[in-house]
Amino acid sequence: MASDIITECGTDVTEFMTGFTTNYLLTFVNKKLEESFDEAVDKVIPADVADAMGGDDDGDDAGDDAGGDDADAGGDGDAAGDEAAGDANAEPGGASEAKDEGKDEAKDEAKEEGKDEDKDDGGDDGDESKTPPVASGSCVLRYKFGTGPDRVEHFYLDIACWSIKPKNSIITKKVDRHSNLDALKKKLEKKYPACKKLDMGNIKWPKKKRFGKNAKLYKDRYIGIRTWMDAIVKIQEVSTSPEWLDYFGLVYDPTAEFLFEVFEEALEATVEGDENVNFTKIQNKATKLGLEMSEVEMLKAVAVEKIGLKHIKSLKDIVASQKLLPSKLKNKAAAKNETLIAKAIATGVETGWKAIEPAFKKIAEGMNTAMDKAKEPIMNMAAKALDPIGKIINDKFDKSNAKFSVKVTKKTTTYARFPGVKAFIDDLPESKSCADSAKKLLTSINKMNKCEDYACYLTFNFRANDTIKKFIPFIEELEENNFRLAIALSDMSYVLARAMIRAFTPFVTTVDALSKDFDKGKVKKQIEDAVREGGKKLALDYFSLPASLRKTCKGIGNKATRQVLKLAKKTVVKIGDLLGQIALAYKPTSKDDAKKAFVTVAIPLLDKFLNDRIDAIIMTLRKSTQNMIADKLMKICKDAIDPILTTLDELVKLIPEPIGNNLKVSKIVYYILGKAVSNITAIAVNFLSKTVMTNIYDPNSSPKPLDKATCKKLRKAPKVSDKDFDDEPEAGDDDDAKEDGDADAGGDDAGDDAGDDAGGDDAGGDE
Repeated sequence: MASDIITECGTDVTEFMTGFTTNYLLTFVNKKLEESFDEAVDKVIPADVADAMGGDDDGDDAGDDAGGDDADAGGDGDAAGDEAAGDANAEPGGASEAKDEGKDEAKDEAKEEGKDEDKDDGGDDGDESKTPPVASGSCVLRYKFGTGPDRVEHFYLDIACWSIKPKNSIITKKVDRHSNLDALKKKLEKKYPACKKLDMGNIKWPKKKRFGKNAKLYKDRYIGIRTWMDAIVKIQEVSTSPEWLDYFGLVYDPTAEFLFEVFEEALEATVEGDENVNFTKIQNKATKLGLEMSEVEMLKAVAVEKIGLKHIKSLKDIVASQKLLPSKLKNKAAAKNETLIAKAIATGVETGWKAIEPAFKKIAEGMNTAMDKAKEPIMNMAAKALDPIGKIINDKFDKSNAKFSVKVTKKTTTYARFPGVKAFIDDLPESKSCADSAKKLLTSINKMNKCEDYACYLTFNFRANDTIKKFIPFIEELEENNFRLAIALSDMSYVLARAMIRAFTPFVTTVDALSKDFDKGKVKKQIEDAVREGGKKLALDYFSLPASLRKTCKGIGNKATRQVLKLAKKTVVKIGDLLGQIALAYKPTSKDDAKKAFVTVAIPLLDKFLNDRIDAIIMTLRKSTQNMIADKLMKICKDAIDPILTTLDELVKLIPEPIGNNLKVSKIVYYILGKAVSNITAIAVNFLSKTVMTNIYDPNSSPKPLDKATCKKLRKAPKVSDKDFDDEPEAGDDDDAKEDGDADAGGDDAGDDAGDDAGGDDAGGDE
């Protein structure tokens, strides 16, 4: 009975993986097409608008605008946006030769600037993934229990991970199992003899137990693994080894973010239209466990829901029909069979994914090359099709341009703009204790927790100008969303500023020590140790930030939420890069110049970092507001647009399988329309951002604090702690239940979580 159903499950798993593979390839093609459409739309947008919206948007290139998700292919993520801004100078009916030359010169200059920046950031011309980190490591933060995709409760460990480089640092997290870490330990001990001689005091590596499991066992297991990890990361040879970096996801891959977006969209498309599968709910549950960024875990979770439910129902019906069995026995049998089915499906999916994952990567590389070759012809074709729209937009813009200007002059600042930072830097050369100075600065930064006093610097005045009202008819809704956005950005700045001080405290403490006892032969190791400890503080402080940002951003829309999460992820990476740059550039020659050498190196790099991040915050504020306005306008027009898009999809279905029933042309058309609308709203957004620019750059600005009650209502306060770990299992969040099934609870992460880079290896069997 059960064996027959499990055999059927195997057939269904094969069918599921085949459908997912088809959707993956089609999604990949669609997202690459979006890159071409981005640039095509930019060609018809007025040059002044493109100039005003140009700049570093932290991976939120034009593809993130109102029509759809971004097509960022990884790395810094802003290359497509920069090219689009340059192409926006093209005239609708064909550019003059002079303009073409100017545009080419601008691109050449941009490339040269990019090369210079790479040099400044300490990058090399080789394979970035092979550049060894200054220091790296992982740290167990806490333990927890949760039901995995296989419907079995497991013991999980939250692990903060970091790899500090002068460029492309990685700050991430991983949710893992004891059995996986046990296998890693054996692998490392086999290759690195030092791993067998760790000083763990009286604490031993936990032994597996099949019987007698209790709360003490799990706590001892957690403490044993945490102690082992804290000891092993101090061995530089091991914590920067390929085995360690690969296991904890610390190898830089410029395409990883793009490919995961393809994976996630393909997975959602695989269950689209299935009433038994709530993809958002599955995502939320995976996020609570920290498994939402693990491809195999997400595949298992979706497959168990899609395939398992009907078979579980069949088994329950069969068990229920056995009238002679007592109810208690029936329930026990049903529960056991449910677990067997879920485990069979999960195992089948895991086996299938291991087989096809390498092939996916090779196919992606080949398709990427082919699509890149076709990119320019597709872009030019789309630009010609959009040419009539471009003429109308430019004509209207030229008439309105006499009345107002949308250009925003870029400004710069220095560390002196921030009183606490200025006092710390200026006092450092003569400070008796650099660590005490860092503590004073941290106390100053902690004032930012009163978000009403700082979010006001980032709020727009939607009622300040009659011109704005012509572009934004739904002011009240946008005001509340702008408050949410400002609070989220303020909280992000608070947590990451605090993380930055904590990350640099071990370094300045080392500077302090070198100014008193200088041994040239030990300097390199002292710096590595300081960077390792700083990376640990940075990873721990970032760990819970994406979750709190998602909750604060609830209601502003998925695209705006993704932009905030990407900004947070990119900023924590930039802090890691800054730590790596200073570590490599810091070359004291004696105890007399130890502090002075640090200040000399730090000031220019810190100023560059601050200006880069302030620009990124302002750009995210603009782009997110731009998206919110465009989304609202597209919803208003939805009834008129939908019949046309449905007709297009019906026509495409006439194309032979497998493309006909899977390629959604309507999504691409909607994407193009949404992007065009989004870019035009830049006119209104730039009016609004001028006040924010003044607030941020003018030291005499003093905006009115936000209402405390409003902040309390809209804010999910971030979690901060000075502790490096938590000896008690993670408690549930009261807000979690409310968010199940909420389709607009926020974007997918880092990201981040990058959004949000949670992940972990397969759950395996019970321990």
